[in-house]
Amino acid sequence: AAMDFSEVRERSAAREASGAERERATTGSPLQRLLDAALTITGATSGSVMLLDTEAARLSVAAARGLDDRIVRNARPKLGASVAGWVAATGEPLLLGDPHAMPIPRSPGREDVGSSLCLPVRGRGQILGVLNLNRGGQTRQFSEEDLQRGLVLAAVASTLIELTRHADQLQEARRQVERFRLELINAREDERRRIARELHDNALQSLADFIWQLTACKRLLTVDPPRVRGELRRLTRSLRSTIKEIREICQDLRPTILEEGLLPALQAYVAEFARRTGVAASLQWTGDQPRLRPEVESSLFRIIQEALNNVRKHARARKVRVHIAVRGGRLRVRVADDGVGFDPRVLSRASSRGLGVANIRDRAQLLGGECMVTTAPGQGTRVSVGIPLDAASPSAPAPRPGQPEGPQ
Repeated sequence: AAMDFSEVRERSAAREASGAERERATTGSPLQRLLDAALTITGATSGSVMLLDTEAARLSVAAARGLDDRIVRNARPKLGASVAGWVAATGEPLLLGDPHAMPIPRSPGREDVGSSLCLPVRGRGQILGVLNLNRGGQTRQFSEEDLQRGLVLAAVASTLIELTRHADQLQEARRQVERFRLELINAREDERRRIARELHDNALQSLADFIWQLTACKRLLTVDPPRVRGELRRLTRSLRSTIKEIREICQDLRPTILEEGLLPALQAYVAEFARRTGVAASLQWTGDQPRLRPEVESSLFRIIQEALNNVRKHARARKVRVHIAVRGGRLRVRVADDGVGFDPRVLSRASSRGLGVANIRDRAQLLGGECMVTTAPGQGTRVSVGIPLDAASPSAPAPRPGQPEGPQ
């Protein structure tokens, strides 16, 4: 039978009179507003929406009205352990008209309930939670028509839960994108400071010395011409050395050899690293050698470059090995040294950015991959990075930060 609208208005007015209770409730949430509408439509005097935590196999209250605060705070029933738990476990709705004829004992503190609707909330073939609606012992019991209305409301609750979760995921993705943006800005500023420091400490100082030496040679032209020739020879050697340093800085900024592919660029860089540092550095590539998107190849090059810079700055290593493997639809990079290692707890501190690990991790995540560092004092350090190849090929769209990689 259709509900009398005057009855609806009376019930709504009665609930509005409970101002203190409304202040305690989270009236702003979509699920709370849905629950309030469900109470009005079905004539229930109290109720709740409970969400299922699949990992813990427990329900928790996401919205409530007309229930004791202790019940709301403490209600975390296991699957099958209460009326709501039984509905969540079986997926079957319950219309409970006789409080003594329940398949599951009523929860403590709920003896005043005369009739209940407990309805499963489904989404994409899974149980998302439970919609509970109650009437006090002095009101009429729920009917089959109320059950049908409740099932419609449970379907609406399912849509709201799905939309809320998608909104939460979108918000988290936005926060992650913003964090990555700030990390990239910081990394870019760190790189600019490093370049400025290298130019100031080496190339610019050398150029200042050249000016001084040329000025000295100008004075010597009239006093000791043979000595000028020797000074000019020394000046020429220094100038060539400075030009080489500037070329190395430019090569670090954008290795032109990357245009030939990642492997040739890494072979050249690892060989140059060994020559510069005296560390025995080796490179091994196993599996296919696919061409990747330019930005992916550049990022992988930077990851290995950063890892080798860490070896040079911190490891005091004699040997370092770079191993790249392509298998199972993934490209894996491992940089392992035999250096002094460090306490892995340092990685959780703000100072870990000085180790370059944060930059490596950020670059890996931007490629849809992950980074793991294995180390211990006196046992060397191993940096491992893995990225999905399906998102790295030249024809694939760039992955979003935090985007799931699909089944492994």
